[in-house]
Amino acid sequence: MEQKYNWDLTKFHKDVESCEKKITEIQQSLTSLSKMKGTLNEPQNFLNYLKTKSQIENEISYCYIFANGNLDVNVSSKTFQELLQKVYNLDTEFETTISFAQPEIKALGNEYLLSLKKLSMFDDWQKTLDNYILTNDHTLSENEENIIAQFNNVTTGFNSIQKSCFNSDIDYGEALDSNNKPHKITAGNASSFSTNPDRVLRKNVSNAIKSAKEKYGNSMAQNFIYYIKSQVTLAKIKKYNSVQDVYFSNYKLDKKIYDYIIEETIKNKDFLEDYYKTKKLLLGYETLYNYDLFVELDKKQKSYTFEEGVDLIKKALSVLGKDYISLIDKAVNERWIDVYPKPNKRAGGYCSGNYGKSYVILMNWTNNLDSVYTLAHELGHAIHFYIMHSKQEKQNSDFPIFLLEVSSTFNELLLTNYLINNSKNNFEKLTIIDKILNDIVATMFRQIEFSQFEDFCYKTIEQGGILSKEILQDKWNEVRIKPYTKFANMDSMGLLGWENIYHFYNLSYYVWQYSLAYLISYDFLEKINKDKSQIQNYFEFLSGSKTEYPTEFLKRLGIDILNKSFYEQGFKNFNVIKDNFISLSKLIKS
Repeated sequence: MEQKYNWDLTKFHKDVESCEKKITEIQQSLTSLSKMKGTLNEPQNFLNYLKTKSQIENEISYCYIFANGNLDVNVSSKTFQELLQKVYNLDTEFETTISFAQPEIKALGNEYLLSLKKLSMFDDWQKTLDNYILTNDHTLSENEENIIAQFNNVTTGFNSIQKSCFNSDIDYGEALDSNNKPHKITAGNASSFSTNPDRVLRKNVSNAIKSAKEKYGNSMAQNFIYYIKSQVTLAKIKKYNSVQDVYFSNYKLDKKIYDYIIEETIKNKDFLEDYYKTKKLLLGYETLYNYDLFVELDKKQKSYTFEEGVDLIKKALSVLGKDYISLIDKAVNERWIDVYPKPNKRAGGYCSGNYGKSYVILMNWTNNLDSVYTLAHELGHAIHFYIMHSKQEKQNSDFPIFLLEVSSTFNELLLTNYLINNSKNNFEKLTIIDKILNDIVATMFRQIEFSQFEDFCYKTIEQGGILSKEILQDKWNEVRIKPYTKFANMDSMGLLGWENIYHFYNLSYYVWQYSLAYLISYDFLEKINKDKSQIQNYFEFLSGSKTEYPTEFLKRLGIDILNKSFYEQGFKNFNVIKDNFISLSKLIKS
């Protein structure tokens, strides 16, 4: 593998030894924080605490990205498994050290915090002070907060088990294609087979993955159930009504946002049947199977090298200007990206960034259009971080997931827009519209199905109910499989799809936010298509806000997520795309 295709993690730490040295230095520096106990009643001391805490958080993050990044490209590495554990231990020690602060701040009272907001020295810390006011009702005694801080290290184990199992331990075996040629299935390349034009291969891969997962069904069910229980227990201890409340209250979000998007998605389930019945006719299949749902209409799939993919993305995003494109070059030239699949490399893709340093993008490039889209998605995150960090202080760079996912999905939409506008004929245009519809299914419907499943699991435990592998399977069948059986045979999909959804094990109530982000991204796109001057609003979005919370921030930019019509209009737009797909397919078939 040429070095240019491997990410450069030395920007965070030169090597394992330097990372371990930094961990030791951070441990020693924690005494400066512990000495601040009992002094936060003085504004200058309070500010010094906030700054010191923020600096140490940043340094811990550098260690985490270095250790976790190296582990993700070699998940069986004993060296980096141990290093990551040291980082987790450090983070627990840090949280334990500062466990005095929240109870002390609560004792000082909200009036004191409001008085600090009026001081110019706290101009860049307005949201931080607001957050303390928001969480004071959920703050426990110092001893209790100390116990919780130490317990946090334990909950990372559920995610570690899941990641090790699905990226290292499970042997997915091989699958034969229509020419009896074997193809090795790994966690990194498994999803790429869903678009492969060879139907026999898709079927065999689907059955192989189902079979491999079933061997670990009982173990992974218990791992998942006890993660759910751990989060419910922590929320109760902190006096929240639910796990959902923890997230929503921290960002001043109204729960009707969640209700609106779930309700509107369920109301539009007919979208799926209309789309897939048309796709079935275009594919010429007598029966549509689960492994056919995401296959491309064009069997002569175009192949893209990494360089060709980058070039295509730059052309598609050129509407955002030269400065934005130069940041794509920066990401490639400075080796933010780990490009290709490797043995023991974790599946999927992600972007991780850190204030004041660099950014990393994990890819598993498989030379297809999906890889191009994934890269456009992750570059959206990286450049969003870069721009926001250049405009805001670290403490004001904390966005909820649904805002962070806007920049990534917006890039995907721009890429699709470009491909449609440059399509050479009706069939090529149809294949790109099919790509949009695939994205709508994956981002709107599938993520909401995931969220319905997750919400059921949390509410079951919160209400004193029980979960088992069989109960999980039944619910998964109800929300994830049954809606598709009207138009497809889903038998080889299996009932254990929840096992390897990464976000289920480390970020509660994450998945639905992809759907909200997609709606926001599409709204931005519609506005920019009508008026190019709206690009300025989009860059203001990327720059973030040091004072506004998400709902008011978006409303200032012309997007009202508290208005039900926002969701209704989004699905009206999606149905127009679907209807255009049906009309164009009839034209081509005639």
